[in-house]
Amino acid sequence: MRQWEFRLPKLFTFADLLLLLAVGGSSFAFYCFRFWQSRFIETGPTQVVIQAGKQIVAQLDLSQDTTLAVEGALGDVTVVVSGGRVSFVNAHCPLEICEKTGEINHKGEVIVCAPNQIMAKIVGSVSEDSGTLDGVSR
Repeated sequence: MRQWEFRLPKLFTFADLLLLLAVGGSSFAFYCFRFWQSRFIETGPTQVVIQAGKQIVAQLDLSQDTTLAVEGALGDVTVVVSGGRVSFVNAHCPLEICEKTGEINHKGEVIVCAPNQIMAKIVGSVSEDSGTLDGVSR
């Protein structure tokens, strides 16, 4: 009789363990790829486009610290660009989810204040985000 025999609990089979390792490994690989992509591939000037409703209010460079008050449906929202990051402060909306989103600094990230109808989206350059569709589904 073997004293130190490894046995899986009856809830798991060997196939379950392999599936768990495969899903965990792919998730880790995807995370590493996204981290590498966001740190080393993005080049060029990065800007933030701020919209109120369907109108573009401002296009700001992330390398310059700026504070901007944007008028929304419920009141003003202060957009702060500092240290290459964008955040919303002093939003006059009931839950203040946009403030709790925190800071964004990577291309493609968005902060939305839905009650005030204000959005800030980081783009590589202004010509990249011309307001056209990224793709069409049929």
